[in-house]
Amino acid sequence: MSSVGSTTAFSFDPIRLQEDAFYNEKPGQVEKEGSYARYVMSHPRRFIRRVAINTQQALMIQLPHVVPFYLFAFIGVALFASTPWHAAKWRWAFLLAMALPVSAYLAYYIKARFLAGLLPVAAIVVGQGLAQVQIRSARLRYLLWGGVILVLAVHSVGKVAELRQENAAPEMRGAAAWVAENSAPNDLLMCKKPQVPFYADRPYVELPWVESAEELYRVVLADPGVKYVVFDEYKSLSYRPKLAPLLDVPKMLTNPYFKVVYAQEMPGHRVVVLKPRLPSG
Repeated sequence: MSSVGSTTAFSFDPIRLQEDAFYNEKPGQVEKEGSYARYVMSHPRRFIRRVAINTQQALMIQLPHVVPFYLFAFIGVALFASTPWHAAKWRWAFLLAMALPVSAYLAYYIKARFLAGLLPVAAIVVGQGLAQVQIRSARLRYLLWGGVILVLAVHSVGKVAELRQENAAPEMRGAAAWVAENSAPNDLLMCKKPQVPFYADRPYVELPWVESAEELYRVVLADPGVKYVVFDEYKSLSYRPKLAPLLDVPKMLTNPYFKVVYAQEMPGHRVVVLKPRLPSG
């Protein structure tokens, strides 16, 4: 096992930007406010900045990842075709209503898989664009329609499969396999994200906002149902950066509060399962 070096909690890399807790703001701000509504009321400028960044990311990075560029030509034809807008206003209202729920993610953070619901909307709009393309030859027209439909179908099936794997987190599955084999069905886990308890079929409580292993230990002891703590590099560390020492497996050997019972030390995908040490006396 190798020791863990210094860890940067935040990054401005455009792909990882959405994973950072609050875009270079102090993690846990919402939790300290008590609710997201209070956070918005207390920090309206931060909220507006968040929505603006998410909108930019959605349009420039995530949407083209879900809907390929070569279909935007037909979408443009549909949007600016000769059919008057007022004649198809209810059709566009229906499509807007289908796409509107996705906008809720802009208030928090956006990922490509959150936009998968736009694929049916894009398919309908592409079909509208195809219907507006005037080709005299029926054979060429049918070939165009068939080709676009085939490409869209293959893309949609492949993209959905890809997006399903996006959050597969193999390191979490490994930790879950260990938990499932070495714990009782009613053992309570404490973690930031629910992948491990989901795959292991175990109940869980959320990792609290704490700033040290000692403080976390006191919280765990206050709830005797908690048997294990799961802490990972990809998610938990972004929200609890001061708990980074929990990932340093060699140093955790002498930690007075927790014992490492499972560890995955692949850089960028580290995860540990911790068992609280029984208090002496």
